[in-house]
Amino acid sequence: MFDEMELVSYHHTFETIVNSLNDNCFVVERLIETTPNDSIRNKYPRFYERTSNYPSFCAISAIYLPNQK
Repeated sequence: MFDEMELVSYHHTFETIVNSLNDNCFVVERLIETTPNDSIRNKYPRFYERTSNYPSFCAISAIYLPNQK
């Protein structure tokens, strides 16, 4: 599926992401590491296997709380 595409990505540790949010007055409410749903398994098995073990995306819900420092 993605083998023929050129994809630019950036890797940041969760430590860097969470600390950057915290340093800018955000408090993390929830963090979700996405995984593919089972309908992808047969159509794109390599993609499914790779992203099931190593999530490609995360979603972060954070609240801005100014004056909390």
